[in-house]
Amino acid sequence: MHYKLNYYLRESCGITRNDSFLLTVSGGIDSMVMLSLFAQLKYKFTVAHCNFTLRGNESDADEQFVKDSCKELNVPIATRRFSTKEYAKKNHISIQMAARELRYSWFEELRKEQNLTYITTAHHFNDQEETMIINLLRGSGLSGLRAMLPRQGCILKPLLWANRAEIINYAKSHSIAFREDSSNSEIHYLRNKIRQQLIPLLKTIQPELDSILHSTIKRLRNDELLIEKYLGEITKEITSTSNKMLIIDLEKLKKYPGQESIIFKILSPFGFNESQAEDIVYNAETQSGRLFISNSHRAIINQSKLLVEETIFIESKTFTFVEDDLKNGIIYLLDNILPGRISFETIPISEFLLSKNPSTAQLDYSKIEFPITIRKWVKGDYFYPLGLSGRKMLSDYFTDHKFSVFEKEKVWLVCSGDKIIWLLGQRIDDRYKISENTRKVLRINLSNP
Repeated sequence: MHYKLNYYLRESCGITRNDSFLLTVSGGIDSMVMLSLFAQLKYKFTVAHCNFTLRGNESDADEQFVKDSCKELNVPIATRRFSTKEYAKKNHISIQMAARELRYSWFEELRKEQNLTYITTAHHFNDQEETMIINLLRGSGLSGLRAMLPRQGCILKPLLWANRAEIINYAKSHSIAFREDSSNSEIHYLRNKIRQQLIPLLKTIQPELDSILHSTIKRLRNDELLIEKYLGEITKEITSTSNKMLIIDLEKLKKYPGQESIIFKILSPFGFNESQAEDIVYNAETQSGRLFISNSHRAIINQSKLLVEETIFIESKTFTFVEDDLKNGIIYLLDNILPGRISFETIPISEFLLSKNPSTAQLDYSKIEFPITIRKWVKGDYFYPLGLSGRKMLSDYFTDHKFSVFEKEKVWLVCSGDKIIWLLGQRIDDRYKISENTRKVLRINLSNP
């Protein structure tokens, strides 16, 4: 069996002899067989055991059993006790979710601390088919139905090729001791109910269930790989980025079938769900300005585009400068609220060189009233855009230049007294432009933070 494991590690997981492992060992038969196999293969590994303190003396006995087993095999072990019930209550989550969060957080901490390559769990094929059924019952797409992958990031599941019967037979034939978790018999857990009631029933209908599901999962994974390649090509064609914003061209999306699935695949890493993806496609032509929100990002339909960006609270703060501040030479304002680094300097007209860079404003110093302030725009603001003779409401300027909601939120104004002199990084006010009468120039520059 250890030869099969070694082959699976190399061929399915891409493991080399230079890799090292954190073996998560509970003391159950699956994890003890995994420990025995890895010990025979002589890979570098450390054992990790979690005591969730949920079963009293039984949990403590599991911990001691794993410690004794590692001592007998002469392998290193790390253990940790968790107050799982208290963590679940504090975070308003189930005991199962609490145990999962606690163990994986600790495993990753331990992996990095010991400079190990992978975290291994002892999931086997029967766990795989249970996961497939659970995902089917909950409603899932292709990735849920193909269930667990042998390698995902730094998490390895090296026993997915083996079924429960093989593991039991190996444990018996090699006299491998293990502990039985009494909670495995409690059918109020969905997985246990599927394992003990649903799967035996399905096997009375289809005795070859294990073999059929194994083949189905393999086909689903192959189909998923093909779809991922196809989706990658579509994504390249219909998406672009600008200033950390993802832009999806909804017009180009129209020529593809399965538009809801395409949008969902692109947006799901940002926390958007399938229902939102359907709404986006349905409203693409009629609901410009429609906003969609996930826990971490916002998406808005803007004309024929979908704009997606991380949700960041932009503080409404005012920065003020008096004339004496400018006498000290260049002043840098470093603040992560602003879109970059702001610098001020005064120069004589004899040294003035015209710049067409929108990140630089060059203004007639004699027309400036102090203090200079930098603030967010508000409803009712107006200015005289350079090159135009008339006054323009900012809201109209944004409309004319097709600013999205996101872009409007990020606009900062540089003001002289109560008058706008520059839309930061955009356009100066015509009243403050350099003229033949200018003798001194105020140069304001916006650069990357």
